[in-house]
Amino acid sequence: MKYCLILFVLATLSCNSNSTRIDVVENKLIIDTIISQPKEKAHECTRGVPEPLIKTSRLPDTKFSLSIDSTIGFEETRLNNGDKLSIKNWGCEYYTLTYQFETSRFSADTNNLSFWFKRAEILLTGTLGLVDAPLNIKKGIMHLEYYNYHADKDNNRQQLGEEIDFGGDVIREFISVDRISILKDSIYIVEISISMGPL
Repeated sequence: MKYCLILFVLATLSCNSNSTRIDVVENKLIIDTIISQPKEKAHECTRGVPEPLIKTSRLPDTKFSLSIDSTIGFEETRLNNGDKLSIKNWGCEYYTLTYQFETSRFSADTNNLSFWFKRAEILLTGTLGLVDAPLNIKKGIMHLEYYNYHADKDNNRQQLGEEIDFGGDVIREFISVDRISILKDSIYIVEISISMGPL
């Protein structure tokens, strides 16, 4: 009877897609069912899985991690000038790098966008040669500088999140200063995004 029961259980479980382990311990039938989780669908993004971009030959203490679904890469390092730099490598239809600087080298009211947009130029320029990305970061900085010059000249206020185009006949490229805030103890956060797309 015991063997009939085992055969019945095996037949029943064979129809199940979950994997099963069957043991007999002290004449008791032990059935462990390992529920198979649906496999993560490879994300259907045009771009591939993010990879590390910061050159560890220059900044060896850089840490890199991926989101659970492997669609976002996170890098964190300390620059030689003392600033903390985090880069979020993300996007699906767009390839986007969001640089977040934590700096105490500058100080001003966070509403003084003219001041901070110029500091964004300086902060981003300090990363040239440290990041290996398929974006023309130098050209983006030049267009941010041009944007700042005309904003001051024409008495126009810079806008957070405004997309500043800097080229791409086939694929658009643009830069934006997204966030200026104070963290604590005179440490300021400056976020700048550089994007390419739609891909």
